[in-house]
This record gives sequence, C-alpha cells and structure tokens, in this order.
Amino acid sequence: MKILIVTPLYPPDIASHAPYVKDLAFRLKSSHTVSILTYNFIPEKIEGVTIHTIQKRLSTPIRIFKFTKLLFALAKENDLLYIQNGPSVELPLMLVSLLNKIPYFVRDGDPQASSFAQSHSWYKNLHSFVKRNAKGIVCHTEKQNGLFVLTNKAEGLLKPEIIPYEEKPLQAIAQYEENWYAHLLELDELFNTTI
Repeated sequence: MKILIVTPLYPPDIASHAPYVKDLAFRLKSSHTVSILTYNFIPEKIEGVTIHTIQKRLSTPIRIFKFTKLLFALAKENDLLYIQNGPSVELPLMLVSLLNKIPYFVRDGDPQASSFAQSHSWYKNLHSFVKRNAKGIVCHTEKQNGLFVLTNKAEGLLKPEIIPYEEKPLQAIAQYEENWYAHLLELDELFNTTI
C-alpha cells in the first residue's frame, strides 16, 4: 500500500507528534511504500522514505498554496493519506479532498491544534469538516461523534529516556516496542478494512 503521511511538524521540530511521524514512517516502510509531506527546511532523513517539504519561511498564503498544490499531486500517487491535525495541513486537505476522492485518516494528536480549534470558529468548522469526511480518526480517546476512532490500548508511544551512567530501562524499552506493535496492528486493520 502507498501511504502519504501529511504533517505540519517533522524532525528536527521537537513537538510531540514530530518524532511520532518519523518513528511511524520508519516502522511502516517495511510493509508499505511510505512518503511524507511536511513544512520543513532540512528534514531528518529516513532510508527508504521519500520526504517532500515546503519551506516554513515563505509567507503563509504562498506556503499554503504550494503545500496544497504538492498535496494534490502526491494524493494521486498514493492509496491513502494519514494526516496529523493542524490548520496548516487541514486547509490544504479540505481543498484537495473536494477534488480528489482519496481516502484519508486523521490522527487527532496535537492538543494545541485541538484547543486552537475550540477557540476559533473558522478552524473549528474546518476541523469538523476534515473529521467528518475522514475514513477514520486515530486518537488516544474514546469514540467521537459516531466516527471510527482507534484508542491506543497502551498508555502512549513516549520513548523511554536513556540516561548515561544509569542502567538501561529494559522494561520501559520493551513496553515502548509493545506499544508500537499494538499501534501498527490497529493502523493496519483500520487501513485494510476501509479501503
């Protein structure tokens, strides 16, 4: 399956879902063809994954226009889109989804973007449109508005910190890998049952 991950942040950005996207792409590439579309200047590379970037330094209208244009072209080459929530991604997605019927899934994993949506009516409407038309929503909460929502059964996908001169946290590392395994199984099930 060809999967395009669309995200506003990607390493070297440090927000919580930036490393999640990198780790997810690395893990998905063994069984799928994976590419990433992001706003970035010098993205961290992943062998076997194509990363498409739009520079953040451009003015907002030009940046959104270029992102939308590239998303439209890349959507035609992929079987599905996996979107990280955020207005800079959801606006282009809305425009592309009106013209292209490619299935997409939303990971509602950015709490800052979600709280921004609650306080700005234009984004709240955009966010509602995107979620309403998604084939599935991936988050770490319960079912929302009757849409299929995955709930990660583990406590999350936070990587354990390995500190020099301390014993390696083998149990935490094993739990981290187990969490990823469960998350990937859920994603595969979701992607395969809705396409």
